[in-house]
Amino acid sequence: MDPASPEVVAVQDAFPSNPPPEPFVVPAIFQNPDADIVVKSSDNVEFRVWKCILIEGSVVFKDMLSSANSSQDAADPVPWPEPAKVIDRLLMLMYPVVKPALDSIEEIFTLIHAADKWQIDVAIAYLKENLMSRRVTRTDTQYFQIYAFACSMNFLDVQEDVVKMASNLDPLGPDVRRYLADMTALDLLRLVKLRTYPLATFDSHFSDVPQPAAQVAPGATAVPEVFQDPDADIAILSSDGIEYRVFKLYLCHSSEKLRDMVHRLGSERSNPAESTLPKLSIPLPAATLETLLCYIYPMPKRTNGTMPLEHLMVCLRAAITWDIRVAVEALSQELTMPWRLRSHPLRIYGFAASTGLAEEAAKAKGRAMLLDPLSHPLKVDFMEMTARDLAVLHESHALRNNAFEPSHQLIRQVKTVLEEHITL
Repeated sequence: MDPASPEVVAVQDAFPSNPPPEPFVVPAIFQNPDADIVVKSSDNVEFRVWKCILIEGSVVFKDMLSSANSSQDAADPVPWPEPAKVIDRLLMLMYPVVKPALDSIEEIFTLIHAADKWQIDVAIAYLKENLMSRRVTRTDTQYFQIYAFACSMNFLDVQEDVVKMASNLDPLGPDVRRYLADMTALDLLRLVKLRTYPLATFDSHFSDVPQPAAQVAPGATAVPEVFQDPDADIAILSSDGIEYRVFKLYLCHSSEKLRDMVHRLGSERSNPAESTLPKLSIPLPAATLETLLCYIYPMPKRTNGTMPLEHLMVCLRAAITWDIRVAVEALSQELTMPWRLRSHPLRIYGFAASTGLAEEAAKAKGRAMLLDPLSHPLKVDFMEMTARDLAVLHESHALRNNAFEPSHQLIRQVKTVLEEHITL
């Protein structure tokens, strides 16, 4: 059909396309011809501003603009990779002017993320006050959103301020499920407990004994002889300064990440033929690093389940991070030993789910769902768990109970009949 035909024109008139967005208009205060710097947004809008305000208002710009080695030409725009509207708001919060009205809490969240990225403390403080302001009427859902956002940003003051209002909604209900992604299991559990026991403190629901001070694992300072080999061709330094003399071959075959680091180290040496042992720094404490080396090396492993759970999880997380598969496989099996699953199913489930160990998480979930996780008395067992994982576990427990309820009713009926028969 001809695009110019009356029929097509009529259809286009009936369903007009969305008009293009209006171009952003820079406020007059940011078009000052006397300003000494120009910043350019990600959508190519330029703001003429005062360098001293950027330097005082933003730690990032202070480092960028006040550096003695800065080669930035004053006439060249400084890229600021944020949308013009975000830059406009942040500049308003840095300048000594009347502050802008904000459109929504979603806009506040966006601005806080940007202010946090550029380390603009004055903007963060103002925006947090806006979230906590009682001059603005908010719905229960908005308070729940604010609580979830504060949890994700670790804004403890905002959490304390809005938690009571956030608990007006069922934190396990479908209406707020999409906000759980920003929360930990303890953040969610706090709402559950406050909703059920409004006068009790959160910690009063747990029976954890005070945790003893962390002890250095055996061998963390006394390096085993196998890792002091005089014929070794590389030295590994832990984050706490312990040196292990090992062979590159084992490192390179155990992990691609370690292999790449070893190869880079070799290429960076000014004189590859020099006799000094190359040293590779790995940001892991000696206790963790030594355990991983024991799995990398062909030597007897501890398989009797004596490794403390905390140390096991630290080492397994490090093995996953460094992609040391031989250690991941062995430590994962150690994690899901039957006696561990019986003793700490909730903690193992949270850890396994958070580290992407799906098979191990499923095993632990099978044990953890036997009891209601919302009534679990050990706070430490929730430390590794996300809010979504806790919600899923609670639902699984409820579904299991509902599935067994008809059987329980039948058992009770049979028991009643037998008791009546005996009485007769």
